[in-house]
Amino acid sequence: WVREFLRELRENMIRKLHDELQMYKKITYEQVEKKEKLYVYTTVCGTKVSTKDEEDENEKTENAASFDSCKTVIETHDSDLLERTVRYVLERYKCNLHEMHYHCKREYIIYICKLLASTLDTVKSTYEHITETELLAILESNTKKELHGN
Repeated sequence: WVREFLRELRENMIRKLHDELQMYKKITYEQVEKKEKLYVYTTVCGTKVSTKDEEDENEKTENAASFDSCKTVIETHDSDLLERTVRYVLERYKCNLHEMHYHCKREYIIYICKLLASTLDTVKSTYEHITETELLAILESNTKKELHGN
């Protein structure tokens, strides 16, 4: 009877593990928490992208008068990764004197930041069982929300 009991116990455990595995395979996407921020500022030297909120610094400079209207905040899961990726993409527009300042349209920089934030956060939120079709649909939906606020 002990052998029979152990065999049933083992079969039940295997069945439970199999059911649990099937449940996890159904989970393909779980949105990561966007707990960090990337800031886009307009300054005299160009448009700056930074993980630091430099409001206090800028209030002491000549940019103080227009600072509030020139700051855009982009929420993301990993602001350091997003900042490095934005730097890579916008490298051709980099100002020679200031490493984090760019000479191109501010709207373009914000568009790139939002697009990259949406893409990185969406891909980070996926599990290995997601299909290409599901991933592309989620990417499209999240990108539209990020860019257009819909």
